[in-house]
Amino acid sequence: MQKLQRYFLEIAYRGTNFSGWQVQPNAPTIQAEVNLALQRLFRDPAINCVGCGRTDAGVHASQYFLHFDASPELPDNFFFKINRMLADDIAIKRVLPLHYNAHSRYDAKKRTYHYHIHYKENPFLKGLSYFYFSEWDLDKMNDLVALLMQYKDFSPLSKFNPDNKTTLCDVTHALWVNDEEAGTLRFEITANRFLWNMVRLITGLSLMVGRGRVNLEEVKNVMDEVGKFHYVMPVPPQGLYLTKVEYPYL
Repeated sequence: MQKLQRYFLEIAYRGTNFSGWQVQPNAPTIQAEVNLALQRLFRDPAINCVGCGRTDAGVHASQYFLHFDASPELPDNFFFKINRMLADDIAIKRVLPLHYNAHSRYDAKKRTYHYHIHYKENPFLKGLSYFYFSEWDLDKMNDLVALLMQYKDFSPLSKFNPDNKTTLCDVTHALWVNDEEAGTLRFEITANRFLWNMVRLITGLSLMVGRGRVNLEEVKNVMDEVGKFHYVMPVPPQGLYLTKVEYPYL
């Protein structure tokens, strides 16, 4: 029996037309598209790729890693062929042969997400950014995320997920950036792990704080008590991007 090689793929995708990363029975997903392309290319129906994490429907990734096991010999013209097989919304950027125990999800040490907002009308950002026209205070929004970085338990800012073994996250970077000329806001956040809807809920809370609808003392009380922000809604998915995944060996 031929020994298999473990490969990492670095990909990028626009999530607008997909129901998220993970395979679902009756909906198009990124994982299903990539699985099918790899199975056809390697002529191996057993190939099943494992992603570095789940992204929800409509969420994008400018950097995403997955791993799969296949023949040690890459097919000729691998990049050309696989990118032609995939939908235009998905692009393969790199293929990396790695040791067999390498794992795209469990070995990731940090992940960075960006959330994009535009407050000036721009038809070229439709589906790729959240249009939000309102008054807001950027300093208050950055004060909020600086406060949140002092906490580890982010269950108040996530949706319940029975698969979670812990709700503790180590957030090492959180910042709001305004580009007045472009009319855009960008929220950047880096952590070792993220909970379900965590970034979109933090973004929604930031906008409420920026508009003066919630103050930092209220936020502190909820976080200290590990309660719930029942009045905060997650912002829409189209502005969210997974932008960087860090590994000790890449």
